[in-house]
Amino acid sequence: MTEISKLDKLGRTVVPSAVRKALGLMENDKLEWIVVGDKAVVWRKREASSKEVRKRINELRRKAPTCFVARRERKRDMYGKAVREWALAKLGLMG
Repeated sequence: MTEISKLDKLGRTVVPSAVRKALGLMENDKLEWIVVGDKAVVWRKREASSKEVRKRINELRRKAPTCFVARRERKRDMYGKAVREWALAKLGLMG
């Protein structure tokens, strides 16, 4: 999707309707900008709740190779073991 908008004399622009709809942007949503070379990338800034952060940390802990997880967090289920073996193989730590 390509859309065009103009800057006004104060440096403001309107996010085109098609872009707002595609990204689910609503009034008062925050946009985050990053400049990469001569281009700007913009996306909706999402504020993560502490519950979402804890959930993601737990997902990452379950998938982490054993060497990156504290002993008390190690759980040996079949899926977790397979993921750990795959990760170790990808790191070249398993023959």
